[in-house]
Amino acid sequence: MQRYAEDVGAVKKKEEKLDWMYQGPGGMVNRDEYLLGRPIDKYVFEKMEEKEAGCSSETGLLPGSIFAPSGANSLLDMASKIREDPLFIIRKKEEEKKREVLNNPVKMKKIKELLQMSLEKKEKKKKKEKKKKHKKHKHRSSSSDRSSSEDEHSAGR
Repeated sequence: MQRYAEDVGAVKKKEEKLDWMYQGPGGMVNRDEYLLGRPIDKYVFEKMEEKEAGCSSETGLLPGSIFAPSGANSLLDMASKIREDPLFIIRKKEEEKKREVLNNPVKMKKIKELLQMSLEKKEKKKKKEKKKKHKKHKHRSSSSDRSSSEDEHSAGR
């Protein structure tokens, strides 16, 4: 829209005074200028050559190579991360406590007794509920028989 207004003449053309700041050193130099013999900044020329070569002269690494896992270092890094992980430490302590309990025969005997008692309680509770259900069912059927016989008597009157 801005361009259209400039083309029509409604708005004065905006001078691009600050665009050179955002282009960077490569945008300022044209390769053709170098070939024509015009002087260019040596720093800019070196930067352009580095981009073509791929390796950085400062680090000697290829772009993106710092993110690639490098064998032993990455394994050591992962191992240290796992060792220092708080959740891992908590789980490790829990496993140690379980081993201690499993290796202690006195505690194992107590645990077995508690487990046996809880199973017996569950069985007793199930039997009791079953007995209660049976009583309710028996009571309902006899009460429904009474109500139906009462209905017959009242209808006959």
